[in-house]
Amino acid sequence: MTRPSTAERIDEHDFLRVPWGSVDGHARQAGYRASFRDLAQAFGEPDHDLETIEEGDKVVFQWVFKNLQTGHTVCIQDYNATRLTSPGNKRLPTVEKFMTLPWYEWSIGAKNQEEALHFLVALAQAVPGEVVR
Repeated sequence: MTRPSTAERIDEHDFLRVPWGSVDGHARQAGYRASFRDLAQAFGEPDHDLETIEEGDKVVFQWVFKNLQTGHTVCIQDYNATRLTSPGNKRLPTVEKFMTLPWYEWSIGAKNQEEALHFLVALAQAVPGEVVR
């Protein structure tokens, strides 16, 4: 899947979309409630490869951005959100159902709170949703 060039940068903020392999180590710093559809419309298709997901993998869909001021990455991901990543949990939706949910609390991963908050300001301007701490 290719992503549109218009989704490469989040408005005037210093975040550039980069490939999944660019993640430089981070932890969940916040959450953001938004739909898969709204995120995909704003940033293009997420990074994922359903054919290579293995047992124990925790993420199916992810968008990764580089902070051009600090050089660190920030990501939006669906940590343990579907049956694909947690096969024993029948309360979780299938990947197909997940993509149609009206909203999901996405995990915002970053090096620290400051990086995450800077990203959330840009994200809130690009995608309708709600910040969750």
